[in-house]
Amino acid sequence: MADEQSTSAVIEQVGEGSDSTMSDEEMRAELRERYLRMISSLGGKQVTVDMHEKTRVSGKFVAMKSDGSHFAVDSLSTPLGVIEHAILRMGDTLCITANLDAITDDCVEANEHQSGCLTESETGGAEVGRKEKEALTERPG
Repeated sequence: MADEQSTSAVIEQVGEGSDSTMSDEEMRAELRERYLRMISSLGGKQVTVDMHEKTRVSGKFVAMKSDGSHFAVDSLSTPLGVIEHAILRMGDTLCITANLDAITDDCVEANEHQSGCLTESETGGAEVGRKEKEALTERPG
């Protein structure tokens, strides 16, 4: 059921020239590319991280390990104080939240020749960047 929902979401958001005959492999590749673009757009941005035990910390997102198991944050503000540089485990993380406007605007300015970028929403899901969203709304159907 969840696979069917994510598949239909990809088909709806892929953009111009897409069709519903995408193979599972093509859809997985599209989702992977969108995930990587979203993570790269977080670099240098202020994020809030919700963790287990109702802990909320914030800081500047630096990078993520290639396997997605850890991510680095600078100036991590915790309930016990500020940590200059920190590595957080993704397994301890429930949600990473970032300001959509800052990410989308920077991404669009930096990538004028691309169709758009993905951004992290308040609910932890991916949302299509502004230019891609405009292209989707202008598309017939």
